[in-house]
Formats: sequence, structure tokens, C-alpha cells
Amino acid sequence: QAAAAAIAYEGPVYIRCGAGDAEDVYTERDTFRFGKATLLREGGDATIISTGYLMYEAVCAADLLAKEGKRVRVLQMATVKPIDREAILQAASETGHIVTVEEHTIIGGLGSAVCEVVAQAGVGRVKIMGINDHFCGVGTGAYLLAQEGLTAEGVAAEVRALLSRR
Repeated sequence: QAAAAAIAYEGPVYIRCGAGDAEDVYTERDTFRFGKATLLREGGDATIISTGYLMYEAVCAADLLAKEGKRVRVLQMATVKPIDREAILQAASETGHIVTVEEHTIIGGLGSAVCEVVAQAGVGRVKIMGINDHFCGVGTGAYLLAQEGLTAEGVAAEVRALLSRR
């Protein structure tokens, strides 16, 4: 869907694709739209916003937290620019806590864009999860992501930590 939208779009487009196989978290009703998030899970306690390869981990984290009685919204942010300001502001005002999850440096990516929206509105708290500002080392993709805490368990732990600060 992203490729078809890029072909139809007038102007430059950059699509970042991972090399690994990603788990499918979408339904047939989910559609790609520039600048629009897709709601994958309802929830009012916190929000996880992710994109790309780590969407599966985000959804699994929400499922883990649901077993603990925590209702966590999951938004798939298909585009960082343009970003869905409305969905971010709604999540910030309704849940108060946002964890962003991306297979990208924590500088200048999805988390930074979400932080800008939240800071300008003055509502909510954001934790950025991604590749920290250091050399990651060597290993398989799964190993390196686990080293950065970018697993369902790691994301769930960050959501729990944010919720404990209420």
C-alpha cells in the first residue's frame, strides 16, 4: 500500500524498508494514508506509537499489559513527515503517557517528531525507545534489538515505568 501511495503522490517520497521479515499486525480494513496513523489497539491507560518492523513488538507489548489489566492504545504511524498531529494530541490528552518505539536512532526520528507535537501542546509525557546514541555492536538484528530493549517485554517495561510516575 505504501508503494502504491508513493507512486500516486506528486513530489518526492522516501520509504524506509527493513531487510527482515516482519510479522503482520494489520487487518484488511487497515489502509495506508500519508499523514494518518492507524489505530491497532484501543486503550486509555497509555499509548504506544510505533512504525515499521517494530509494530509487532508494540502490539505484543500491549497484549502483555492487557493481561495485567492495563489498556494500552497502539498507533501505527505510517509516516513521520507528515505526522498525524491529531492522533498524537488525542493520545496525549486521553492517555497522558506515550511510548514511541522505532528501529531507528532516538535522535531525529519518530520519537523526536512525537515529542515536538506533545511539547508544543504542553500535554502528556513521552518516552522514546529506539537505538540509543552509540555504536550498537555486531550481531543478528534480533540480538541487537534485544540489546536496546526493543522487544515486547522491554516496551511493556517502559509503559509500566511511565504509568508508575502518575
